[in-house]
Amino acid sequence: MQKSILISLLVVLLMVSCKKSTTPPADTTNLLCDGAGGSDLFPLSVGNYWTYTIKKNGVIQPKKAKIEVLKDSVTNGKKYFFLTDSSNQLFGAWRFYRKDTGNHTQFYIPGYNEATEIVRAPNLNQTWNSLFYSRIATNVNASVKTSTCSYSGIVQANEMDGGQVKNRRYYKKGLGLIYIVYPNNPTGGDSTEYILTDARIK
Repeated sequence: MQKSILISLLVVLLMVSCKKSTTPPADTTNLLCDGAGGSDLFPLSVGNYWTYTIKKNGVIQPKKAKIEVLKDSVTNGKKYFFLTDSSNQLFGAWRFYRKDTGNHTQFYIPGYNEATEIVRAPNLNQTWNSLFYSRIATNVNASVKTSTCSYSGIVQANEMDGGQVKNRRYYKKGLGLIYIVYPNNPTGGDSTEYILTDARIK
């Protein structure tokens, strides 16, 4: 009897040891560095957010900037996403964003005409209107290194006031705006940087 029980236990143990693991492989994707996939340079979905560390003249500031997509709604037959800047650091309190028929990212502030944040897949030196200034794609395969990530394949768009650079903006596909620098007074070493340090993309 004991011999039968022992044999049965050995058979069970053998079956368990031979059974293939059903545990799925670990997800090695790093959203902050790799993005969520796809080709969208400014992903819009309710719940998305981007948090930026702010540096002024190289010094990290105590307050961060956070952009969040709170809700969507239809206005004049167009679907807009309501984005807030909770810290009022990056673009003011709030804006409305949408994708047009060409999948370009448009935005507006009430009282102003609609403008373009970023075109779908800009060509080198392509320009577009962005509210008060124009923007130009000065690099469509840039590299950007931050304290947490090394990015490649980045689109750099300079915001221009005539011949003067107001800011430089860097976009990653499947992630959005990863880095902005305002050269307030480049010759005097005066600058403000916004560096992406946290994000959620649905």
